[in-house]
Amino acid sequence: MRLLDGAIWRRDAGPLELPAPLAKDALAPRVGELPPGAAWAESAGDRRRALWLEPARVLRCALELPPTAPRLRLALLAAPPANGAGLRIAAALEGGPELSLFDEPEIACAARWRELELELPAAWGGATVEFSFRSGAAGAPLALAEPRLVGAPDSAARGARPQRRGPNVLLVVIDGLRADRLGCFGSARAQTPAIDALARSAWLFERCWTALPSPSAGKQSLLSGRFVAAAEPVDAALPLWFARQGYETAAFGPRRPEDHGLGPAAAAFDRLAPWGLLEGESADSSARASSAPLEWIERCSDQPFFLLLHGPLPLASGAGPAPPSPSPPASEASPAPAPAAPGDPDPIPLGVQRQGEEQRYAAALSRLDAELGRLLSALEAAGLREHTLVAVTASVGFELGERGGFGAGRSLYEEQLHVPLILSLPGKGTGRSPLLASSLDLAPTLLSAAGLTLPGGLDGHSLFAGRGSTPRPPPGAADRRLFSWSPGPPAAAASLRGPLKALLAPASGAPPEPAGESALCFDLALDPGELDPRPLPAERRAELEQFLGQGSRSRGFASAAPATPSPPATEALLAAVLEALGLLRR
Repeated sequence: MRLLDGAIWRRDAGPLELPAPLAKDALAPRVGELPPGAAWAESAGDRRRALWLEPARVLRCALELPPTAPRLRLALLAAPPANGAGLRIAAALEGGPELSLFDEPEIACAARWRELELELPAAWGGATVEFSFRSGAAGAPLALAEPRLVGAPDSAARGARPQRRGPNVLLVVIDGLRADRLGCFGSARAQTPAIDALARSAWLFERCWTALPSPSAGKQSLLSGRFVAAAEPVDAALPLWFARQGYETAAFGPRRPEDHGLGPAAAAFDRLAPWGLLEGESADSSARASSAPLEWIERCSDQPFFLLLHGPLPLASGAGPAPPSPSPPASEASPAPAPAAPGDPDPIPLGVQRQGEEQRYAAALSRLDAELGRLLSALEAAGLREHTLVAVTASVGFELGERGGFGAGRSLYEEQLHVPLILSLPGKGTGRSPLLASSLDLAPTLLSAAGLTLPGGLDGHSLFAGRGSTPRPPPGAADRRLFSWSPGPPAAAASLRGPLKALLAPASGAPPEPAGESALCFDLALDPGELDPRPLPAERRAELEQFLGQGSRSRGFASAAPATPSPPATEALLAAVLEALGLLRR
C-alpha cells in the first residue's frame, strides 16, 4: 500500500495544491510534466520522485493501516549545502491525541538518502489514521520520497506472501552482452552458471536481433517496442505502462542519472539509482552490488514492481579499445588494421590484442553472472521468484576484433546484432525456440505475460501469440523477417529471412574519399562469421530500400534511399515488409 496513493493532503493555513501527489494515475502524459508539488530529488546519483516540504508547513493525510504490525516507511533527504528544517511526523486515531513517530529539530544535510521505518501501535492495525508531517520554521526544504505503509501479511504464519495485483517484472539489459559467449548459447569456454541455469528454466530464443545496435537508442527501442531515433512521449515506454497499473518502478544503472540513456522513458521511473555492478567494486565487496536493488524490492512491500537493471558490461579498466566502424566495409568483411605511421610506437598485433580483450570480456561476463545469480537467489529466498517475470537481453552486442575493432557500436554484423533473449515467464513453460525474435518484441511480450492490454502503434509483437505456452508468431507473420538499422547518416539496414541475411549501407561522404556502398548477402547457416559475402539479390535490396525509405518519413532519420520506391519496390513489397514487422495482417 503506497502512502500517497489516493491520499488527500491539506495544509493548516489553507488548501494545498497537491491533488493525489505522486499517485500513479496523476502522472502527466508527457515528459517533464510532474504533478504539482512533485519533483525529483537526487543524492549521490540516486534520483527519486519526491515531494518537497518547505519550512513552516504541515501536510496531513488519512489512511487505513495494514491489519498486522503496521509501519510507515519513508526516505528523507536534506540536500547540501544547508541543513534542512526540522521534521515532526505524528499520527492519531480519529478524535484521539497525536502520537509522535519522529521528531528532530534539524535534519543534517547528507550525501545519501536517509531511510526511515517508523512503528505504529499494533492495536491500530486496520484502523484509519491521520498522519501529519510538520516542518520546522527555518532551514532548507526537505525531500520526502517513497512513503509506504507496510505490515506483516495475514498469512505470515503459513509462510506465504500477500497476494499481488500482478506479477513482478525484472528486466536485465546489458550493453555489449553477446549471445555466443554464453554457455546456454553453445560457448564451451563460458563460465556463466547462473545465466545458464536461468535459461534451463526459461525460454531461450536462439536468434534475436536488436532493432538498433546502439546502447542508448537500442534500449529506448526495446522499452518502447518501436523503432526509435529521437525523443518520444513517455507514454510509449514500459515503465509508464506498468506504473499506470500501480507498479513500483525503478532503474538501477550508471552512476549519473543523465548517463542512463533511457531518453524520455526515464521520467516514468519512481527511482533512478546506481547499480553497484558498474562501480568497479572488488571481488570481496561485489555482494554489495545487488544490495540496493534488493533493498528497493523489499521496500515495495505488497506492491508489484517493474525493475530495470541495465548498463554496460562491467569491463575491467584498461586501454580503451577503438570503436568499430559505424557502417560495414564495402568490399570485405574483415579489413586489416591500418599500418602504423612513421614514428608511432609498434602496434600491438591484432591477435594479441584480441586475446587480451577476450580475457577481459570473459572476466566481466563472469562478474555479471555472479551478480545475477545473487539477485535470483535472493528473489527465491524471499518467495518472490515464482511471481516474477525475468528477462535477460542486451541492447547491442560487442565486437571482439572480428572487423578490426573492439566495443559496442553500430555495425550491422552479427557480433553486434545477435543478442541473447532469455524469458522466464511463469506458466509459459521452458525450452529453446527457433522463432526469429526482435528486441522490439520484448515490450509486448512482457505486457501480455503480465495480463495488460497492449498499446497501439508497436512495431513488435508478443512472442506468445494466443493462450499457449509455446512461442509462436501472430497470425499472418509465420514467414517473419527481422529488420535492424543504423541511423547514420547515411542510414544503413539489415534484414534476416531464415538463415539469409541482407545488408545495405548506401554510399556516403564526398570526394576525394567517398565511402562506397555496401550491398551484401550472407548465408548464416553456412557462413556464421560473415566472411563470404555474396551479391545482394534485387528483391532483398528493394526490401531494404523500402524499409529505409519508410523510416526516413516515420522515424525521422536521414536516409540515402529515394523518397519514392524504385522498381522492383512496389506496393506489394511494402505490404510484405509491413507484414514481416507484424504491422499488417492479411
